[in-house]
Amino acid sequence: MSDHPNNKTSLSSRLQGKIEVLRSAKNTLKDAMALAEKRPTKSTDQTPAKENPLSGILGICVIVALIWGGCKLFGSEEKTPIENTRKELTRKELTHEERIENPFSAWDGSQPQVVKWIKQNIKDPDSYKHIETKFIDKTEKIGVITTFTATNSFGGRVKTTCIAYIDTLGILLSAELTE
Repeated sequence: MSDHPNNKTSLSSRLQGKIEVLRSAKNTLKDAMALAEKRPTKSTDQTPAKENPLSGILGICVIVALIWGGCKLFGSEEKTPIENTRKELTRKELTHEERIENPFSAWDGSQPQVVKWIKQNIKDPDSYKHIETKFIDKTEKIGVITTFTATNSFGGRVKTTCIAYIDTLGILLSAELTE
């Protein structure tokens, strides 16, 4: 976001509007709770009225909804997860070796973006089983070769290879399946 005065004014007015919405919701909640405490009893004797267990649950639900709504209103709307990841990783000064090793899982050596792409492009994503991942350093990008098995349309397990390219931040650039 640039430092243009109109952008600051726009952001300020948006935030002010969101704050007013939250204040209004807070006042509505206070009014509802005050009414719940002042409800009349139906009996004429001096025994206090029984507490309705649903009123406490309803109050908690309203509070949770207000907190969730506030988080949604004030959450980051301007950056996608990929942009946030890029910015976070580029802030750190990583060596070339760290940039190459960083995008791969320490658990099984797979590359999460490639696995996600594979699962989106096979018949039965739940049948995916990782066998092995190798990579080739191409300086500006990394060649990723992932071997896996999955079930085909006939229910048989097929060994398949995915050849993909990612950048040094782990963002998928291209991918294709080969058998």
